Amino acid sequence: MSSYLNNKKFIINKISDKVANSQIIILSEYSGIKVNQLTELREKARKKNVYLCVLKNTLARRVFKNTIFSNLSSKLHGQLIYLISNDIIESSKIINNFSKNNEKFIIRIGNFSGNLLDKKTIIKFANIPNKKVLLTQLLKIIFFPISSFIYGLSILSKKK
Repeated sequence: MSSYLNNKKFIINKISDKVANSQIIILSEYSGIKVNQLTELREKARKKNVYLCVLKNTLARRVFKNTIFSNLSSKLHGQLIYLISNDIIESSKIINNFSKNNEKFIIRIGNFSGNLLDKKTIIKFANIPNKKVLLTQLLKIIFFPISSFIYGLSILSKKK
């Protein structure tokens, strides 16, 4: 067996393991993006436990075969970078922020747990606040009536 074939098998096995343990894959076109820009994107993704890879489309079809991501196989055209993760919010934010700063970087399509996501949906997920902000907003909603009631009682007690 040639080393080239062994290398392909190794890549397929490595990516297959990542895909099997993920919930979201986002495909983006990266044609015209400089290497240092992609390196910057990879560093940001790595900090958020998001895996980025460039893969031949024929190998990606093999990886996606018989998985929840098999419906992406018909969408594999052109130079694509694959974002593989378990966190749809962080993944969407990373890709969306990068695409805002690089007009040649185009978000094509995504798949979340077997459901196809278009570019608009991915951008909507990217605009969802992070967990800390959402918890803060929830606490404000919960405590607003209580604090208003206490404020009202304090005004009444001052009048008497």
